[in-house]
Amino acid sequence: MSTLKEKIFVMAIGALIGLVLLLTPGLAVAQFAGGTGEQTNPYQIATADHLNLVRNYLDKYFILVADIDLNVAPYNTGDGWEPIGTGSNPFTGSFDGNGYTIRNLYINRPSSYPAGLFGRISGNIRRVGIEGGSVTGLYYVGALVGYNAGGTISDSYSTVSVYAQSEVVGGLVGYNYGGTITNSYASGNVTAAASAYYIGGLLGVNTGTITSKGTITNCYSTGNVTSTGDYVGGLVGHNYRGDITTSYATGIVEGKQRVAGLVGSSWYGEINRSYATGQVTGELRVGGLVGNHSTSGIINKSYALGNVNGVERVGGLVGDNHSEIYDSYSTGDVTGNTNVGGLVGFLRGDVVEVISRSYATGVVEGSVHVGGLVGRRDDNTEITSSYWNTETSGQTIGVGNGSSTGCTGLTTQQMRDQTSFDGWDFAAVWNMEASLSYPWLRDNEQIPHPGKISPSNNLPTKPELVYPANGQQGLDSTVTFKWRPSTDPDGDPVTYDIYYCLDPDPINNCSAKQVASVNRAKDIYHAGISFGGIGTILAGIFMARRERRRLFLLLAAVIISGILINSCGSGGDGTEEDVAGGGEAENYITYTASGLEPGKTYYWAVVAKDDKGGESASDAWSFTTK
Repeated sequence: MSTLKEKIFVMAIGALIGLVLLLTPGLAVAQFAGGTGEQTNPYQIATADHLNLVRNYLDKYFILVADIDLNVAPYNTGDGWEPIGTGSNPFTGSFDGNGYTIRNLYINRPSSYPAGLFGRISGNIRRVGIEGGSVTGLYYVGALVGYNAGGTISDSYSTVSVYAQSEVVGGLVGYNYGGTITNSYASGNVTAAASAYYIGGLLGVNTGTITSKGTITNCYSTGNVTSTGDYVGGLVGHNYRGDITTSYATGIVEGKQRVAGLVGSSWYGEINRSYATGQVTGELRVGGLVGNHSTSGIINKSYALGNVNGVERVGGLVGDNHSEIYDSYSTGDVTGNTNVGGLVGFLRGDVVEVISRSYATGVVEGSVHVGGLVGRRDDNTEITSSYWNTETSGQTIGVGNGSSTGCTGLTTQQMRDQTSFDGWDFAAVWNMEASLSYPWLRDNEQIPHPGKISPSNNLPTKPELVYPANGQQGLDSTVTFKWRPSTDPDGDPVTYDIYYCLDPDPINNCSAKQVASVNRAKDIYHAGISFGGIGTILAGIFMARRERRRLFLLLAAVIISGILINSCGSGGDGTEEDVAGGGEAENYITYTASGLEPGKTYYWAVVAKDDKGGESASDAWSFTTK
């Protein structure tokens, strides 16, 4: 009997389990706003709780259908948000942000990794923004993804500040292994604990294999990156078997070793058509674009603009170069102690170490091995068709220690002359404004162009004073100054400074009152009724008495009289309203001053200014108050 009961019990349990399994898809649908989790019908996420459930369906398809605010319990207290996907169980599905934003992401897990909205992924994430909040983790830390293991991230961004207690931290992604990141950016500041490694504004580490490199394309970062450790970059901390294309960084970067505006260190990777503009500070291997550019790497068609400060192996583009540089330049000032160069601090020789068709223009200062282009150069290296500005750099030699073969010093004028650059391709690679700029890259154009000077500026016309008339007396304590507007031959916008006081030299001895916006006032004419106008009215009335169409004729007479009335001036008595006398109405610039002292002689003048520094001053006139 007991055996039969046991069988029945087992059968019931089995049926119950089967029923649960059968109903599981429907249960998942009820947990989301809609969808089935398939590619053609992804699960719809409309709330923070919906987003939290993604971790239960890591291989499914998802889409946001609303902005999500994570500033709600339990996601905004304690450890905060728990990252989706782990090292042993990553997210392998597809997450489409659909252009929506996830706000107030809070993660406070200084002893946990990976850390981010997603912990570890090998799937796809696209079209999502993360705004506000903060992310803290041990390592593999990024606002969007902690560890990207071959996944794809596109059209996404983060404004969140990110911090790593240990290492490998980026503003968007911590670690990218063989993955692809495109059209994405990070603007939050990135920091790490003392002596931490691999810190970047967008990515901590970008890496891969010989056959499957990590790739970054059309991405940027604008946040500041700060650490006392190594491998610190405005975009990427360390690039190893990774390629970076058409990307840039603008934030301030501070670190210890292998520190740079774009990439702290790059090995076996290519950096193409990219740039950095932020100031860089470090100690060893410090560069405006790359700190340490090592084995089998290429920098091509790239530039750096930020000032660079370091101690040893300090360069405007690269601090320590052990690889190839083509068609690139730097314009920032470079300051260091040993092995300091306008373009490269130390050009080391081994296999293929090349600098070709590149230039530097920034101030270069140091103590030992200092050069306008390269600080120190090994013998088995190659420099071809490369230049430095002898005037702006303050350096008369191109290489501080080593051969200067392939380096040519140019004056500023020569730097703006295309014929100075031997062997350069100005049809496809470079371009320049003759006599106005240094060379710039056609498919990585710097705006404004490097070394750009404005052509000669034509000054605005001299302001013509109108009222008060020169020597006019008996004015009240409140006066509205009037002058005719200036014109600028170049079409530049014009503003005015008006000067008035008791000194006969008002421009040099009076305080200026700026008329930032143009206040135009039409002169008002007093119109008198001429005898011709009166006669026309009377004639019209007389004629109208004898004709049936008297109403029409009377109206016509009134209109004609009105025209005559408005075309006649009153002759003027020198007051503000009629100072121009008769004639057509004009536009004036006006400025009203009050509180003038009675019985005093004032002097006034106007200066017209364009936005390029051009100025034209009027004559100085006087008037006396009553």
